[in-house]
Amino acid sequence: MKTPLSNSNYLSSYILIIASACLLLVIVVTDRRDITSAAVVFSAMILFLTAIFLFTFEKKESVDNHYVSLIPVQHQINICRIASDLGIMGNAWFLPIDRNAETRIMQFMPVTSYLGGSLEGNTFVSGKGGNGIIIPPAGTALMSYLEKKSALIIPDTMDDILNL
Repeated sequence: MKTPLSNSNYLSSYILIIASACLLLVIVVTDRRDITSAAVVFSAMILFLTAIFLFTFEKKESVDNHYVSLIPVQHQINICRIASDLGIMGNAWFLPIDRNAETRIMQFMPVTSYLGGSLEGNTFVSGKGGNGIIIPPAGTALMSYLEKKSALIIPDTMDDILNL
């Protein structure tokens, strides 16, 4: 487990705060009221502000690159260009298994407004619900990986949610 002290920026911030406190302690103990004491107080203040600066701009841990690599960016850019060329505008819909011909959740991008009916077709679909493009969602690879490796469970019904 990573502790804040194992990070060199946190450790250096703590050291600067301790040094600042030591300088202020020296000023209090010596009880001198001259220009040298003012310079030491000023130095202690600079040390403290530098420590705060290091704390503030510490880089947080980012998302694991393995998970990010499962989201195909170029695929999404290509789909957006195709949809734009076909005149598709508006929100995409995620269709459950019972509303499409596939055995998995699909993403539907309608040309007209989606009325909620079932859709027939593989890529270019038309039906009671509307006309548009139906494709697998971009996060399918990430979702299947998380279900297999990280035991991700997405409940289908309210009873499944209550049984988690």
